Amino acid sequence: RHVTCHENDFCHYGRWFFMKMRVLFLSSFLFFLFITPSHAQSNQYVYDYANLLSDVEVAQLEQLAGTLSAERNTAFIILTTNNTGGKYISQYMGDFYDEQALGYDKPHGNTVILSLDMSNRDVFLAGFGLAEINLDDQRLTKIRGNITPKLSNGEFYSAFEQYIKESHYY
Repeated sequence: RHVTCHENDFCHYGRWFFMKMRVLFLSSFLFFLFITPSHAQSNQYVYDYANLLSDVEVAQLEQLAGTLSAERNTAFIILTTNNTGGKYISQYMGDFYDEQALGYDKPHGNTVILSLDMSNRDVFLAGFGLAEINLDDQRLTKIRGNITPKLSNGEFYSAFEQYIKESHYY
C-alpha cells in the first residue's frame, strides 16, 4: 500500500518509527542510570560473622570506613568470625580477600583488612595493593598493639573505629 506524506509533516509510519527509537534510547539511558550499581552503593566494609556489633555500630563503622576509604582510595575492611574452618587466621583472611575480590576501586585492589578469629582469640592485619606498601609490617604491628587492649576488654566497636582511623592516618 502506498502512503503519501504531506510536506513538512511526518507520515504515520515515520512518526511510529521515531517514537520507537525515542523509547528505546530513553529505556537504555534509564537502565544504565538506575540499574547499573554505582561503586559507592556496592561497597561493604564490615563483615561481622561473629556478631560482635549491633546493627547501629555496623552502620556507623560502614559510614566511617566509606568516608575514610574514599580519601585514601583504600578499602578499610573488618572481618570477624567464630570459625576459620581449621585455617590460620592469615590464610582465612587471604582466602576471603581473594574470594570476595575486595578492593576500593577495583577487584583485588587497595585494601586493608583487620581479621578477628574469636574461637582462637587471634587478630591479624594485612594490606593489599598499595596498602601493602603504605601500611608495612611495622605500622600494622603498631596498630594491632594499640587496639589489642580494647579487643581483650570486649570493646569491639571502639577497637574497630581506632583501626580504621589509624590505618587512614598512614
